[in-house]
Amino acid sequence: MHLSRRTVSILTVIIAVILLFLLSVFMFSQRPIEQAREETTSLINIEYPVEDTSDFYWLTTPDETYFSLEFTTTDDKQMYGIVARDSGETVYYDYNELITNDDALAITVNDLDPLEVQQARLGLVENEPVWEVTYTDKESRMGYYYISAKDGSWIQTISNL
Repeated sequence: MHLSRRTVSILTVIIAVILLFLLSVFMFSQRPIEQAREETTSLINIEYPVEDTSDFYWLTTPDETYFSLEFTTTDDKQMYGIVARDSGETVYYDYNELITNDDALAITVNDLDPLEVQQARLGLVENEPVWEVTYTDKESRMGYYYISAKDGSWIQTISNL
């Protein structure tokens, strides 16, 4: 089958339009996350001059939504800031006070031996810092594993979702 130059050009334009549309949908869907990250950084910057940000986490619990930021101050101090979305109340932890995202993922793998671990998010539960780790078990059911961000101890498991 031989396609004419005109047909190839039309198909190329159609594919380009579809790709641009998909890209714009993706960019639009990411805007709330970027806006939350920018606002969280601005709030934290009031108390600690933020030089650089590493990771941003968005955790929603039954009681509150938290935005957490791992950041470095202008005097090279690594910290975590956890901001309550509704009140703006912020708590801070030195980087060494909490276990890392990678530690939380490794603890979950060690404790549960899941099929897959998707992500960990930092927030507060009952005013204590926690990592909520999302995982898929061997029966392909989703679950949440909550561990203390201070010492890595188990707090709660929500499974069979």
